[in-house]
Amino acid sequence: MVNVGGRSKGCSTCRQRRVKCDETRPVCQRCQKGGLACEGPRETAFIQGTIVKSRRRMKEDQTEGGQTSTRRPDPPLNEIIAISPPSQVDVYICFSRRYLRRGAAIDLALQKMSPSELVASTNTRIFPQAILSFGSILFGTHHDQRAIVGRGYALYSVALRQLNKALAEEHCYTRDEVILTVATLAILESLVPTSPNSYLQHMLGLERLLELRGPRSFSPLSAVLFKSVRHMILFASLRTGKPSILARAEWKQALRETCSEEEMQEQDLFDILADCTVLANNESEALELLLFLDAWRQRWEGDGRNAYVEISHHGQTHFGFLNQPAAIMFMFYNTTLIYVLQILAASSTEGEYVSMQRAAALAVCRCLPYYQQTRRDDDSSPIVHWAATTAWTTLSRNECEERQWGEDLLFTSRDIVARGLWNSIKM
Repeated sequence: MVNVGGRSKGCSTCRQRRVKCDETRPVCQRCQKGGLACEGPRETAFIQGTIVKSRRRMKEDQTEGGQTSTRRPDPPLNEIIAISPPSQVDVYICFSRRYLRRGAAIDLALQKMSPSELVASTNTRIFPQAILSFGSILFGTHHDQRAIVGRGYALYSVALRQLNKALAEEHCYTRDEVILTVATLAILESLVPTSPNSYLQHMLGLERLLELRGPRSFSPLSAVLFKSVRHMILFASLRTGKPSILARAEWKQALRETCSEEEMQEQDLFDILADCTVLANNESEALELLLFLDAWRQRWEGDGRNAYVEISHHGQTHFGFLNQPAAIMFMFYNTTLIYVLQILAASSTEGEYVSMQRAAALAVCRCLPYYQQTRRDDDSSPIVHWAATTAWTTLSRNECEERQWGEDLLFTSRDIVARGLWNSIKM
């Protein structure tokens, strides 16, 4: 029939299980309650009607080499869903860039493509498919435009299928576009999750791709690419308890070789977090990391640009900074400190390390009011997402007078933290 939608719009998981899907977006309630992976219900696909041979007739059509395939090839992407004009695509992309770190790999890749180029290459390249789904879903969700969200998820489904095909190819890990696509989907799953902890699957897959590529196989974009995804890799490793490749000497060296003097301070903290993924209960090495962190803080505070003051507000103390990068770096330092203290607390019967963890978590909380006041709508820091969720997890398992204040402050800051990350710590 002409211009008629396909069969069941239920998610693929429910259709495979032969149960009725409630078609709730972004993931159906049946899968969510069952803890199953869910790509969400399918959007109705309108295609141009054509006369199709019956199955019997198709089986009868044979060639000298054997039977013809009974499966019709997928129609072009621009026939499966209605691609928005470049002007509208530009709106989606501009909106989505507020969730991307400025100067990072995905942002740089977007700067090299105009909206018309994105639309034109959607049929053949996976990164445009992923970034258009990213922008459409975020824009549609924020503005409660279900039709736009539906088109975004249809694009997402296509991007996942094409990504799986690309991953099946030999040496797929050498393609920057593949890694950019996985990173884009990991961020999307962090912001608008389709299933619990689905972002972790993308992040762990990202680490595997980089491991196969190796630290020395740099393309012109690789140095920026590796730096852009290291926080995802370490976050996933620490959350799942798996050793990270970034703890290996060759990876540390490769990343340091591309760091400026200012970036080296941040890389120091990344290296410590990488070590935390492999130390387990090694108290002596954890103490060495604690001493290194103490020296790091003294050097950092010795720079006048990082000065901060305590501000009393309604009986509680907040921190004020000279600039936002200093606030973010201080949150990153305290996040790193929490993970080192966590190792020490696990091997000690004294409560000193637990108290220090709590103090570090509260320090993160005291930075958030300044960050909220100074952050721009067109920029986002993944470090703040990480710091806030780490602080929440730490305070939730510690009883203290200031716990409720810290938790209330973190709760009111949920708009600056990815929804998927909040869901993963089971608020």
